[in-house]
Amino acid sequence: MNKTILIGRWSQSPDLRYSKNGKEIMNCTLAVNDRYNREHTNFIPVTAFGKVALNTSEYTDKGSQVAIEGQINVSSYEKDGQRRYVTKVLADSITFLDSKKSKQQDNPLAEEGEPYDPNGLPF
Repeated sequence: MNKTILIGRWSQSPDLRYSKNGKEIMNCTLAVNDRYNREHTNFIPVTAFGKVALNTSEYTDKGSQVAIEGQINVSSYEKDGQRRYVTKVLADSITFLDSKKSKQQDNPLAEEGEPYDPNGLPF
């Protein structure tokens, strides 16, 4: 089983792009504090697709606290004759943990002080 759950803050604003066939792809880096060494932070690349990608890029920004549920993905490529590996999390769902932010003010589903689930699922 390949399942991971992370809670952290975006270290940058989510980057939304579109594939050649028009599918939404969001990339961002999640800063997750090390629970045993408070001076160390892990920066974990996250990729989301479709509605999750679109809503995340629209309603979160740098510094937003989110919970990610997904799977770890390891891929590789060759550059200058050397094999390089890339590890990232493919997000199945992203839940916004901050209370209402400025990017959420236009969202009727995000009421004051209530978390908003970008996947459209009730809490």
